[in-house]
Amino acid sequence: MMKTTFAWTGFRCSSWGLALTLVFVAACSSQEDSTSALSSSPADLPEDDDALLVMRGGISGAPADAVVVDAFVVASRYSEVRFEVPGEVLDVNVRIGDNVRRGQVLATLDTSSRQERLQETRRRYADAMSTVPTSRKSRESGPPPSYLQAELRARQRSVEGATRMERSDLRRLRQVLADGDEKDAALVAQDIASMRNPKPRMAATRRDNKERLARALADELAQRKRQLEFAIEESTIYCPLAGVVAGVYVAPGDDWNTRNVSPAFEILDPTSLVAEAVVPSGMASRLEHGDRAWVQLPQPMEGGAGEVVETSVESISARDIPVAAGADVVQVRQVIVRMPRRLPRRLEPGDEVRVALQP
Repeated sequence: MMKTTFAWTGFRCSSWGLALTLVFVAACSSQEDSTSALSSSPADLPEDDDALLVMRGGISGAPADAVVVDAFVVASRYSEVRFEVPGEVLDVNVRIGDNVRRGQVLATLDTSSRQERLQETRRRYADAMSTVPTSRKSRESGPPPSYLQAELRARQRSVEGATRMERSDLRRLRQVLADGDEKDAALVAQDIASMRNPKPRMAATRRDNKERLARALADELAQRKRQLEFAIEESTIYCPLAGVVAGVYVAPGDDWNTRNVSPAFEILDPTSLVAEAVVPSGMASRLEHGDRAWVQLPQPMEGGAGEVVETSVESISARDIPVAAGADVVQVRQVIVRMPRRLPRRLEPGDEVRVALQP
């Protein structure tokens, strides 16, 4: 089966660098064409190298001396969705252009082999837990088991008792040494060592080792069970936001690898469209959030001028970026213009528009 390819050309043009490259290459390579397209005379243009980046006037409804720049339409809210675990793609439930809601299932991986391993792991885990002494079985949730508190109290009593015996043994050795009999002191020391460090009983040692092994096996199987449960849960991906499917990069039968650079899906919010433009810093510094702006939509296929909608400036970047303009370097900033939610015609990310800004 052929993979569905990304049909909305230019969606990745939200890249600031790519937008700069396209705008400047077009502007620098065809200044005269841009000027004639707007029916503006050279006297209407700025006298410096900014003329390679901006024009004056030519958009209906905007001031005659408005600054006109080319811009790209991008979605300010979009999401790249991926599977978090590897596997074979079983189902793909959406296509490019589909409207989707948040939480909708986009695709699933085949989990049949993981389900079988999970059942086997659960069975082995239950068998392992049956060999763990009842007093040693921990709970997966809730308060700590009571045996931990009992062991802590017993350990505390043992330490306190050992401390008292050590003090008593020390007093006893000091007394023998004070009497001046070193041989008796050596015998007393040996007696104390044998009493304080008795050899453990073999039966108790075997029992403790068996309990530790049973506990370790149960813990390992519990961890494996949680990993399989997580992998099965992550084998279904859900839509993170309400919007439109802009890209589908998987098809049933594909082998998904978590090292894939490309996402499985791209989702965008069509109500979050903005126009990104670059403007010489001197002009951009005079703009403010909320200033009026005019956007000329792309020319329709049947001919005629593109429709113009009035909107406002969303943001202006604070950092200057040097770019080549003709023989010189011009400092520019990014200006983002909000697109109205209701437009006379549909726009898609990657469309090129013209933006007029207040002079």
